[in-house]
Amino acid sequence: MPAALPAPPLPPARAGLPAVLPLDPPAGSGIRGADLVALAADAAARCAELAGGTGDGGLALDGTADLARRGAAQLGHPGFAELAAAAGVSARELARDAIAWRHGGAGALAALHTGWQPDPDELAEGRAALDSVDGVTRLSQPAHPRAGAAAARAGRAVVRADPLRHRVGPHCRAGCRSGCGAGLRLG
Repeated sequence: MPAALPAPPLPPARAGLPAVLPLDPPAGSGIRGADLVALAADAAARCAELAGGTGDGGLALDGTADLARRGAAQLGHPGFAELAAAAGVSARELARDAIAWRHGGAGALAALHTGWQPDPDELAEGRAALDSVDGVTRLSQPAHPRAGAAAARAGRAVVRADPLRHRVGPHCRAGCRSGCGAGLRLG
């Protein structure tokens, strides 16, 4: 009787670095070697996540979310502007999405990009609650353009208490601690 097969080896704790390209891509191809290395490193990290059972590798992400994920890793690095240009989006738009991704992943990105229409009864209850908070004034009567204001517009409830902003929407419920932009500093 043949011996039993050994158990497969465990995946490494983290992804390794991609190999250095022996030569650059053809000059007229529009592909840069550094871009290929960056994509290979990203793919290796995603594979390690899948193999280690620590996540889904981002396989279900749409293009906007995947770009935000990649942009979050590039924030503050010279490659950030190049990534935005290669994707055909402004650096400002990519920065906004990347910061949302850093703070709460797909949920924060969805909260940034989707609006919703609250139930009129819930809206009335929310407005009454906001009116009862000391130092909070409706945006129609702002005490200061950036401090002590509250409003419900474009499907989002926003409370500004200088220097913090709290949002409540379909992807963020009251009391949420991540994925909604609660407590982000105004800039």
